[in-house]
Amino acid sequence: DKAIELDPNDVFAYNNRGVVYNKINQHEKAIEDCTKAIQLDPKYKKAYINRAKAYRAVGEEALAAADEKTAEEL
Repeated sequence: DKAIELDPNDVFAYNNRGVVYNKINQHEKAIEDCTKAIQLDPKYKKAYINRAKAYRAVGEEALAAADEKTAEEL
């Protein structure tokens, strides 16, 4: 949270926080943070991979597959 507070455009901070949210089963928050990372850098592969994990955890298989496909293409 502090890294994002200091630099609200820090792609890595959003992605990393999304990873943590996934690990503690807060998948909706993970999706939000990974989406923000993707908005800031649409070519950031890890954010798509992490968002796919979160989508899959909440039963959004089609969205997870789409993110995985995008990540493969990057």
